[in-house]
Amino acid sequence: MYMDHLYSRSFAYKLEFLFQMVKLKAKVKEIPLKFGLRESGASKIEPQTAKEILLTVIKLRWFDPFTQKFLKFGTVGFIGYLVNAIGLAVVFNLTKIEWVAWLVSTELAIISNFTWNNLWTFKADKITGLSMLAKKFAQFNFTSIGALLIQTVSGAGLVYLTHANRQLILPFVIVFQVLPFNWTMYNRIIWKKKK
Repeated sequence: MYMDHLYSRSFAYKLEFLFQMVKLKAKVKEIPLKFGLRESGASKIEPQTAKEILLTVIKLRWFDPFTQKFLKFGTVGFIGYLVNAIGLAVVFNLTKIEWVAWLVSTELAIISNFTWNNLWTFKADKITGLSMLAKKFAQFNFTSIGALLIQTVSGAGLVYLTHANRQLILPFVIVFQVLPFNWTMYNRIIWKKKK
């Protein structure tokens, strides 16, 4: 029964029911209540209630599948960032060519991200079979061309224009340009839910 899985057994259970109803696409309408000022007596709400409501809201958001998927996506992205940063330093030291360093290090991060996202983030929609993996990896690389172009052009361009350290520019480019692009592409194309 659903009651066995509630985060709260007192006042906050109402928030959980509302949250679940909204997730089930129920139509919700707010009807405001207007309370007058208390003229006598004390509030019947216990001090523990506010704490319980806050904890229930945090649990609802934390354990929500969308939140969990996004946190995994962020973790995989951070691993990709480390691969990218190390690759950028190594390839630039080997070639001394700015755009080649950005291109190669980004592709290494793309390979890392595809692998970890498939095994962990989008595990429920995991791509299996050699031919399907090859097809989806090619598709992943194709959609990642946007990220590759964004990163190569923005990264090399910002280094050229600002003369800033490439390791300082990389997080900015990833967080504000590549991350939103990748999240959209992964959900709408690569690991799109089957209907």
